[in-house]
Amino acid sequence: MAVALGRSGFPPAYGVPQTVTLASGVITVSGPGQITVCAETGTTGNLTKILGLTIKGQKVSIKSDTGDTITAKNGTNLRLNRSDFPLIDNNKLVLEYDGSDVCSELSRSPNS
Repeated sequence: MAVALGRSGFPPAYGVPQTVTLASGVITVSGPGQITVCAETGTTGNLTKILGLTIKGQKVSIKSDTGDTITAKNGTNLRLNRSDFPLIDNNKLVLEYDGSDVCSELSRSPNS
């Protein structure tokens, strides 16, 4: 059975696209979906934690705002498969919430 995709490339059940701003390395989302992260000040920042996911299995696809460089950092509640990951030039990182405050990497852009 085919699933209709929304404009974000996610099925509607994954939520609506959101734009959030870093606050001391943390973003707070209003559920799963495609997340655009803006730097807190200037054009660079480090993403260390994601808040707002509440159900095991929820997924987010994160990217940086146009012109910003946001680096997803392994640790705190982000569990990356490899090293820290710069979200720049349309790089995307897909994470899944495990139900116990940890977001684990499922995939990343191939140009990383």
